[in-house]
Amino acid sequence: MTEKTTQALVRVGQAVCLAVERFVSVGQTIATENPEISADMCQACAEARNAGQSSNRLCGHKAADKYVLNC
Repeated sequence: MTEKTTQALVRVGQAVCLAVERFVSVGQTIATENPEISADMCQACAEARNAGQSSNRLCGHKAADKYVLNC
């Protein structure tokens, strides 16, 4: 894997994480405005946030692993 590919993979992970954080922010607003679905929405937001962070970590680790192997 080239350095350019490695950097792109890391940026993809960061972009996914950022997009999920935006989604979570909207979800939290919806939860605040709709108490009847608040608990479910908050749980969905937490799960989405965890998935986004996992994606970011996986992209970073896979890129780092590949880069180390190519050195």
